[in-house]
Amino acid sequence: MTTRATILGAEGIDGLRIRIDTTKPEDSAILKLLGPLGQLINEKSPSFPSGEVLERIRPGSSEVIVRTTFCDESLRISRYDDRYNDFAVWARVSFIKGSEL
Repeated sequence: MTTRATILGAEGIDGLRIRIDTTKPEDSAILKLLGPLGQLINEKSPSFPSGEVLERIRPGSSEVIVRTTFCDESLRISRYDDRYNDFAVWARVSFIKGSEL
């Protein structure tokens, strides 16, 4: 599942204010079993407007402040301001080809 978001700005030295935009299953194991048909479905299916839906349910709920508490070349640990005891861990699979990162 891939959620796309827009960075709205910085919050202090370790935080970013982000807005959730869309969500879409990408590179699904089930779709891969379908071969070329699965690839076509993956490429052509629209993203779910999750940010818009969140805003309709509760205005402001598509925005969050994410604070990074640890980051190196392969791992990032971030927490959310309103739920600091919850955290997310991202592990880098690979660098984007041609990236300056």
